[in-house]
Amino acid sequence: AVVSTQSTGDKLNAVKGSLMAFANKQLSQINRGCSNIEEDFSNGVNLVVMMSLAEGYYVPMYSFSMEPTAYDHKLHNVTLALNLMQEAGIPRPKCTAESIVSKDLKSTLRVLYAIYSKYKHLVK
Repeated sequence: AVVSTQSTGDKLNAVKGSLMAFANKQLSQINRGCSNIEEDFSNGVNLVVMMSLAEGYYVPMYSFSMEPTAYDHKLHNVTLALNLMQEAGIPRPKCTAESIVSKDLKSTLRVLYAIYSKYKHLVK
């Protein structure tokens, strides 16, 4: 049997680091970035932006809120991002828009990993 010397926490941090590097590489194209996975994706803005950059289209500003403060606006943004993912052929991750808005780490990582899995070839 193979015994891993990495703890679960180390593996989680490695995955978070890889996904954050991918997200920052994508977001840097329009001078955006992220430093905290749970916080920086909970309002949906970075998710919508990442999908539009990866797919090469523009999402009109009136279709989502760039600076959402209300829960409903955040939920709308995350739902839009999840719908854009499905339209791009990305299998829906096992999470809800509500869990992303609530800053659930596992849900956020699932969504980012799904995006990463489809678009990792775009990042060099």
